[in-house]
Amino acid sequence: ANLTVINRNVNIKINTQNTHTHGKLPISAVVRDDDGNLVKNGSVIVKINGQTIRDEDGNAIKYKVVDGIVMGIYQLPNSMSARNYNITFVYSNKGYNRGEETSTFTVEKTNVSNINITSITVKPEQNTTIRAMVYDEYDMKLIGNTKIAVKVDGKTIIEDTMYDGKLKISFKSLTIGAHKLSIICGANSFYNEKRFTIPLIVNSKKGINS
Repeated sequence: ANLTVINRNVNIKINTQNTHTHGKLPISAVVRDDDGNLVKNGSVIVKINGQTIRDEDGNAIKYKVVDGIVMGIYQLPNSMSARNYNITFVYSNKGYNRGEETSTFTVEKTNVSNINITSITVKPEQNTTIRAMVYDEYDMKLIGNTKIAVKVDGKTIIEDTMYDGKLKISFKSLTIGAHKLSIICGANSFYNEKRFTIPLIVNSKKGINS
């Protein structure tokens, strides 16, 4: 008599969690057989919008199944913008049919949080120069290009692009007295808009104070 081996089916329950741009995505799922028992081993690969997530060498990342539990962390690439994504888990193991399940998650924009002004330089009758670093809400320097606008007393004097959170702006020296400097970091696919307001006082003897 011939012995027929029938592969078992699996059911995958994905535990989706949202994350933020440039953040980490939790990889979490529970794998059971048709009888509801936790599958002891095997592995899953994960796809985001149909693309298999891979390591730095280009190899598909395999997440182990241990007593039915899949756990891992995936660092989002810098190019992954804020939006909704499909996430698919594909299970494979000897004695089981290929199992697949799809869910969704959201990558949310990160807030710009802090500006650290490293220097403000003023020379009489010359340009004012401000150097600063801009950070997000997780105390990380901004990544990529961010459009900025600079206003003095409500009037736009500069429109430019900041690279990787490094800000350097120069403008004509201000008149003696109190001024309000505003630096606006524009919204893009990764960050929400943020406005910083900095009071500046110019006097004839000391130059400028912030």
